[in-house]
Amino acid sequence: MFAKSDTTLETMAQIAGQRWRIEECFKFAKDSLGLGEYEVRSWHGWHRHITLVLTAQTFLTVLRHQTEPAIYSSTPPLTIAPTGSLAAFKAARGLLSD
Repeated sequence: MFAKSDTTLETMAQIAGQRWRIEECFKFAKDSLGLGEYEVRSWHGWHRHITLVLTAQTFLTVLRHQTEPAIYSSTPPLTIAPTGSLAAFKAARGLLSD
């Protein structure tokens, strides 16, 4: 309806599938990080709150991405995780366990 007339059904399905990911991100931010807890009193306060919550969510997403491959992979964690990551830190101290 809002796509170009030459857009394929496959492309439209891929784009529609992205909606689920976006909704899951906002649900996580609302449930875990307090995205829905702010009572709007000023635009500046709202903007600061949203920025802080979404920055925290970005940090947690990157941290999860760095640690999960090391946990679920059979290869040594130091080869998966970049030097200085949490997974490398845990692996160097023998803290990764299955």
